[in-house]
Amino acid sequence: MNYVYIVCAAKDNNGWDEDFILYSSKMIKSLDKYCNCTLIINTFAIYADVFNKLIVNFSKQIIHHKILEEEWINKRMFSKINGLLKIDFKYGDNVFVLDTDLLVQDDIFKVFERNFDVCYTTRYYKYYFPINAGVWGFKYNERSKKFLKFYVEQMLNPTWQPYIEFCKKFKHNSLDWWCDQDFLCTVYNNSGNLPVKCKILDIGPKYNFCPGTDINSFEVAKKQIINQVNNKEYKILHFKAKALKKILVNLDI
Repeated sequence: MNYVYIVCAAKDNNGWDEDFILYSSKMIKSLDKYCNCTLIINTFAIYADVFNKLIVNFSKQIIHHKILEEEWINKRMFSKINGLLKIDFKYGDNVFVLDTDLLVQDDIFKVFERNFDVCYTTRYYKYYFPINAGVWGFKYNERSKKFLKFYVEQMLNPTWQPYIEFCKKFKHNSLDWWCDQDFLCTVYNNSGNLPVKCKILDIGPKYNFCPGTDINSFEVAKKQIINQVNNKEYKILHFKAKALKKILVNLDI
């Protein structure tokens, strides 16, 4: 089976994100348009009416898990990845782990015809963090299962020296943010020498086109992403800056 796993948190450490429902609804609607998959939604502090507004945009099966406060507060990204270990995937399942500020523009599951255990997406520009963790996935098998366990273990109690050094370089020492992306970046930097046997595939920026507003002006980033709307060659557009999310909210899809 095909699965998309997302975490929805309309309320987090910093309060409410006013545009959350609007851009997440667009993401779910675009996913429903192009992909035949089951949607797994992990939610924290989303009231019933908010959740119902999200799922009305998805016509296929939905699995809903609620995240407890003690699992979420101050450890959001750890909770997100750890949640994958709690799902009863079957060998042969295809899973995408996605952010909710995305626009899906094609059937992203076609990529699973390629040979890999775990896939991630590099950026199209040089950056401190070569991998953006908003889009990655895996074929569920014995190797990817071990990879997921190693992923969670390292975030919780790092022993892998390259990961420890990467986190230290950027002064990241929290379970709340960065830890998940830092791990994938370390995997990228050490793809030929991983502690777990696993075939990793970079599926590239066209599965996660995310212009950076911190390396370009907002206007440049806006133009770059708008130019790729409705271009199916770009499978997923990622509106990761707050100002770009408003563009996603206003798109007519």
